[in-house]
Amino acid sequence: MLVPLPVEPDKLLNSPDQWLPVINEGKVLPWNDKAYHGLQDKLEFLPPGRLRDQALDRIGNLDCTNPDKTLAPCDPSITPPAEAAAWRNSLETARLDEQAYALALAKTLKELVCAGGDDAIHVLRGAGFQSRLEAAGPAAISLIDDLTSKDSKDCPVSAVLTDDDKAQLLRIKQDTIKKPGG
Repeated sequence: MLVPLPVEPDKLLNSPDQWLPVINEGKVLPWNDKAYHGLQDKLEFLPPGRLRDQALDRIGNLDCTNPDKTLAPCDPSITPPAEAAAWRNSLETARLDEQAYALALAKTLKELVCAGGDDAIHVLRGAGFQSRLEAAGPAAISLIDDLTSKDSKDCPVSAVLTDDDKAQLLRIKQDTIKKPGG
């Protein structure tokens, strides 16, 4: 079962400058025809084949001279197309405060490993799951308690945890408790 993870808070800054057409290559430069052709030239050095062709096709959306393909105008004074404005709005409204994010993340992680699927133990042992569990902070403590409890009825995967699995989960819990706000 695939469960989408919530958007991390504060990854999209509340700055009007964040949407400007720029590229950061050690310093902020305007995204323009010259920048587009520079990227295109770099991709031309890739070995010929399907992957290079796909990459070149995809960056076509960034071509400032092709108004039908561009996702947003390269001139910041021009209003972006409706599709680009809607995408930007959806990203901006997807923000959560840190506590709401942590609670949603812990809930999603619980759904992921406690659904009773055959792969739950492999998901739980994965570095991705464990790093997200750490990111959930104090909101993950009750999930860790459920997972490490012998009598957990809410999370069947707890019955197949090894001592090493439990030790890893308890380490994450202890690290969380030691952090400010934990």
